[in-house]
Amino acid sequence: MAKSQKSDDEKQTSVVNFSPRGTHTMVWKSQKEKTNGSPVTVQEHRGKLHENSRIKMRRESACVLSPAFIKICCTGTIVTWCTTLILGVLVAQLDLAGPNFDPAGFNPLIDYLSNMGSISYTPVPCVFNFGMTLTSLLMMPVTFYLKNLMIGEKSSCIRIGLASLFTILMMIGLIFLGFAGLINSELSKTWEEQLFFPLNACNWHLRIASISFSGLVLAGGVFALFSLIYPDFFKDKLKMQKSFFMKSIFILNTCVLTPTFLGFFMSSPLLRSEDLFWITLPLWRWATLWEWCLAMSLTVTMLFVCISLIRPLNLMLKKAT
Repeated sequence: MAKSQKSDDEKQTSVVNFSPRGTHTMVWKSQKEKTNGSPVTVQEHRGKLHENSRIKMRRESACVLSPAFIKICCTGTIVTWCTTLILGVLVAQLDLAGPNFDPAGFNPLIDYLSNMGSISYTPVPCVFNFGMTLTSLLMMPVTFYLKNLMIGEKSSCIRIGLASLFTILMMIGLIFLGFAGLINSELSKTWEEQLFFPLNACNWHLRIASISFSGLVLAGGVFALFSLIYPDFFKDKLKMQKSFFMKSIFILNTCVLTPTFLGFFMSSPLLRSEDLFWITLPLWRWATLWEWCLAMSLTVTMLFVCISLIRPLNLMLKKAT
């Protein structure tokens, strides 16, 4: 069977024109362009590709994982969480002395972090609860964007597996972090009274917070392991100049300090300030102290990720304009 031949109009040939100065220009011509059209130079072709990339970036701007939206989420996470902690402590200082030997004000050494979201320990608990829930929502798109960076274009099974495991653990931690802001001690007590759950208010909130802490700690460990297996990630994807130093600080915090704080917090007796535990227990047995250390360590990890993403996001947005 004879093969069908393409018409001369459909054939394209590559022609190189040499100029007197020694430079050359690559042009693509079809049979029609020899008589009617004009050749397309390399510069025009590159300009067309650049224009196509700009059009693609504009289309992605409507996507949840667009660089512009992720930058807003990173900035919003930093501002929201830092403001929540500062305002939460300041507002809690207005708390009066409670009926059960609850001292007035707020002391991070003897008051739990979650006490800033309880009406029993602060006059305006919604400040901390809303900030914690909003922070978890803002970090969710950042998590999926970071997953795409970890996978890259040409990925192995190990790379995809670590990125997926990191995303799952982060989502577990963030979802339960949002629930911890919505389900405070008072709401947990209402659930127990009306729905007859067998757990008291303290245990309900504690278990939700413990799941959130565990998910975030494990996610940080997976991300640190990923950075060890792929050491160029910080330099290539996050555009860090001093990648070795920053990676060392990050690994020290996520793999050493954060798990240590979590272990001490989970193994310490969960006593409240009304119990006057600081009189009988040594300092290293204060659950309130270890919860604050754990929260600060996780805060450093979260801020590190958000701040590290802002620089490559700015470069992408600048390139697209």
